[in-house]
Formats: sequence, structure tokens, C-alpha cells
Amino acid sequence: MADTPPTREITRLDFGPRLRGYVAGTLLVDTERALVISEPGKAVTFFAVPADDVRSDLLSPAEPSPTALHPGAAHGWDLVVDGDRRAAAAWEYAIDGLDGYVGLRFDALDSWLQEDEPVAIHPRSSRHRVDAVPSTRHVVIRVGDQVVADTRRPVAVFETGLPTRWYIPLADLDRAALVDLPLHTGCPYKGTASYYAHASDPERAVAWYYPDPLPEVAGIAGHVAFFDELVTTEVDGGRREPPVTQWTYGLRDNLRGGGSGAHQGTDSPHDHPRTRPEETPVSITVTDLDADGALSRRHPVPPGAFTYEPSERRVRGTIDGLDVVDSLAPLLVWEPGSAVPGYVFPRADVRTDLLAPTAPPAHGRHPQVAQWYNLHLGEEVYEALVFAYDVDGLRDHLGVDWFRRREAGVEHWYEEDEEIFRHPRDPYKRVDPIRSSRHVEVFVEGVKVADSRRPVLLFETRLPVRYYLPAEDVDFTHLRETSLSTTCPYKGDARYWSYDDGTTTRENIVWSYPTPIRAAEAITDLVAFYNEVVDIVVDGVPLERPESEFSAALGAGAAPAAATPVPAATP
Repeated sequence: MADTPPTREITRLDFGPRLRGYVAGTLLVDTERALVISEPGKAVTFFAVPADDVRSDLLSPAEPSPTALHPGAAHGWDLVVDGDRRAAAAWEYAIDGLDGYVGLRFDALDSWLQEDEPVAIHPRSSRHRVDAVPSTRHVVIRVGDQVVADTRRPVAVFETGLPTRWYIPLADLDRAALVDLPLHTGCPYKGTASYYAHASDPERAVAWYYPDPLPEVAGIAGHVAFFDELVTTEVDGGRREPPVTQWTYGLRDNLRGGGSGAHQGTDSPHDHPRTRPEETPVSITVTDLDADGALSRRHPVPPGAFTYEPSERRVRGTIDGLDVVDSLAPLLVWEPGSAVPGYVFPRADVRTDLLAPTAPPAHGRHPQVAQWYNLHLGEEVYEALVFAYDVDGLRDHLGVDWFRRREAGVEHWYEEDEEIFRHPRDPYKRVDPIRSSRHVEVFVEGVKVADSRRPVLLFETRLPVRYYLPAEDVDFTHLRETSLSTTCPYKGDARYWSYDDGTTTRENIVWSYPTPIRAAEAITDLVAFYNEVVDIVVDGVPLERPESEFSAALGAGAAPAAATPVPAATP
């Protein structure tokens, strides 16, 4: 019997924004149905769009066809505009899950727009997150035997699917040991990078920096990171093993100055052997990461299952200034059915001397718990604060009740030296505010309360698109500010308004972020409405009211009042 060919997975995600692509000023693509595609073994994502949304008259059969490079593709085309031929620019899929979609080589087009903002380098994935977190860890970098960096004030960059990168302040570098390279690469999550070589090999890049990073990672301005693959990195006296990344294949020999390139997330513009055509037969499957809604991350989560993964962040929890948790080896845990992760910690990283077993609490916030513990601190007793799961792989760890807890508990949580709020940030969740010129109208009970042609559309993983409008474009006649405030770990602190026209009242259906965090600065003081309970018209087309994790709390046109428990996340 013949061997069954190995299976390779293509993943797809809905892109969200309106997408347009241009060649020599000619519109080639205009769609609101774009997908972000990740093919097996490729570090860079790209767009696929319905064939109906592509100018087919600008496509010509390609020789050679790019189909060998793209599993599941049946046809390939060059792009031809006014005699300018862009080779192997497009291909059509003929596989379940992508049938009728056309893939497009990002750099074959001159420019891309998401709504009214440019798309740089390659598509951003809604499951790819970057957090730049200040730290006080002691980081030492050596090239050979020479110390080139020594700092106790690094910025740790945690990026989905990539190793932690330690960014060193310029003042803590041996600048004389580094040589500028004429090499620049772009990252859609961080910006345009420049590179340094070491004086012992002045043509090979060993470090990089972002002179003008994107707002999401503004904290790395004035800092330099090193390829752990090429140097010796010590953190708090311990040597870090060189990571194996998608760039490892080419780093030691190929990363040289004298050019520019694009890369996903970090560090190198080079392809590696995994981007070559398949040499043996394979079976191709397409996985829709949006299919299981709130639970999808990089891969679908089995229903009813606990999932967990290690985190490289130092995590601390304090009560009255005392560390009751201090861990360099936390695990992120998603309980069955939960879109929000929590942390568990090795028992040695928790003040177990302060714990005493107790009966299970009535709230039932955590499933499959083997034992609950009170925490005793002086005369204070923090009831049912700590617990241990009865779950394979987690029994040697302790969790701390945090999200949705109303009782007294841990007062402050920190990742490295940055305080975090509400719950840990999900490494597979993004928030992208994008400026648009769409015409947005908002109606409550048939009354128009907003009309704008300058919205900011906020695309947040697993949530409906939110339309943020300038306050000048909102009619506040029937809006009454309330005492409700909520905190979102991804956007900041929100204030709320209710709708009240004397006959109908809708509590807390409008909100704004006066001082959002850096990644969401574009929505500062803009006003948004719960799509779930108002009617929104975009470019003359009424939108369906979406179903979301807020729908149950909002009810049939009613939003949670100030005294109601805050939903799983702020909108």
C-alpha cells in the first residue's frame, strides 16, 4: 500500500478593512473580503482576494508559473500594466477553503491601502502581537569574548511566535565595537530597521535598531537589539541558548550589508530553504482561524480543552508591597470556552508559606480545580485566592484568582516592570485602529445620533469592527455621561454615556478612551457605539447587528448598567 503523503496546513484569516492595491496608478484590487494567508514554511503572510475583485484583464499567463511555490494553486499569472510586466504576481487557488481566491505577491504591486492608510511590507495578522515592556533585568551581550552591551534597563520585546528580544539603550553599548551597515528592512509591526555589524566582521549584521518605530513599540526608540543566534546573551547571569527561528537558516552566512528587504516581525530579510517548492507529494489542508470565533489563536482550540503555553515574561503579583508571586517561568492558560488567558506559576514561585487549604468557593470561576487556598498575610485573610488545577501538565503549578474577582486579592500585577490590568495580554490578539473616509451613520431607536466621514475603524481580534467617530460628529442631545468606567489591557480606561430621549433609555452603549495606551492612540477622545444594540450604516449600507461576547450582557437592546459586572473585555 502506498504511503499516505504528509499533510501541510494553509491558514486563513479575515483581513477586515477595505483593501485596495495599485500598479502604476491603476487600481488592480478593491475588496472588502480579503484574507490573510499563511502558507506552510513561509515566514511572510500575503493577501488572497476573491477573483471577482481583481482586474482580470491585467493578468497574463505566467511562464514559469508561480503555482509550484504555492500549494493548492492551479493557475498563475504575470501582471501587465501599460507594457510593464510583473512576473509571477498572482495565482488562483483550487482547494477547498480557498477555491475562487487569488493570491497576490505583495511586492508585485506599487502600493496597498487598508481603508485610507498604507499597508507596509506585508499584511499584518490579527493573531500577531508585539509588546515592548521596560525591565530591570541585567542583560549582557558578548561577541566572542568582548562585552558589547551591559544594561540593567533593557526593553523586552515579546512578539507572537518569536523569541524574546532584548533592546539595549544606546548609552549602555560599546559603540566603538559596532559598524553601521547600509542595510534596511521593514516590519509591519515595528517599522523600518537599520543594522550594525561588529568590527571583527564589518559586513555581517549582528544587531539592529528602529530609528522611528511604530507607536505600538515606541518604547524601543533609542535602543539596539542583537541576534541571539550570533552572540552570547546573558540575562541575570544565566546564558540564553541561541534560539532557532525562521531566520536561523541564513543568519550565519548570508545577512550582509548593501541592500534592503522585508521580513515578518523581526530581524532578517532572507528567505531560507523552507520557502522553496515542495519536492515530495503532500496533502494540503486549509484551516480557517476565524471558524471557532472567540477561541481561535494561531491554531484552532479543541472544544472543552485546556490549552497552555510557556511565557518568557517575568510576572509578579503584589499585596501591600509584598511579592506573593515572582516567576520567570509562568504559563499562559486558556480555560475551556474562555477567550481570556490567565497565568499559572511553578509552586516555588508562589509564597506557599502564606497558603492554607480551604473549601471551594461558590462562584465557580475556574473549572477542574483540585484544591483552593486562602492566603494569610498578617491579620488579613484573602479567601480562595490561590488554586491548583487537576489538569495534566498543570498540577505542579498554582493559579491566582484575578479576572472578574470582586473580593480582595492581588493588588498589582507586573510583566517585567510594567503594570498590567484586568488580565494578561493575549499574545494572539491585536488592536489596529485605521483611519478611513467611509461615511458612517449611527441610529438609536431610529434617531440619528452620529454622522461622520472621518471615522477610525478599530479592528480587534475576535470582536466586531468598532467605528470611532470625532465628538464633533456626534449629537450628544440625548446622551448622558454615566459613572461607569472600565479598563482594557489593550486600549486603556474608558468612560461611558447612556442614551435617554425621555421615552427610551439604553444604558452605557457609548464610550470613549480619553488617554488610550500607545497602540490605540488614534482613537483618543473619539466616540464609539455598541454595534450590537444600535444601527450603523456605512456608505449607505445598513450593517447587521453582530453577535459578540457582549451580546448576552447587552440583551435585547439593553446594555449593562454601572452596577452590572463588567464584560469579559471592554469593547
